[in-house]
Amino acid sequence: MARTEPQWIDSTIEQLSLNIRSIQRHKTPMPPVLTDTEWRSLRPATLFVAGENEVIHSAEKAVRRLKRVAPQVTAQIIPGAGHDMTFAQTATVNERILRFLKEERAPSKVPRTSAG
Repeated sequence: MARTEPQWIDSTIEQLSLNIRSIQRHKTPMPPVLTDTEWRSLRPATLFVAGENEVIHSAEKAVRRLKRVAPQVTAQIIPGAGHDMTFAQTATVNERILRFLKEERAPSKVPRTSAG
């Protein structure tokens, strides 16, 4: 029985086969956790934003820790957001970043830590 498919199918199948054979499994990278000393040593204005529904690390625990070890860091929780907050709540995240940058330019720079 003669093959009737176009000529490109053989090369496409060969390329797909090669691609599948060369796929390697990788460990999922975990975000690094800074030590208390590393957080304390931060000198530039720093905004830490976490989603309320973050599953890798507790947002509330992170904010409490930052209040204790790095009060110079502005820490905020985005309500109703998870790890995908930059996609799921783009407007809110962008507004927080822009507000932070604007406040950092203001004459009085007082560290702020909030849950909202």
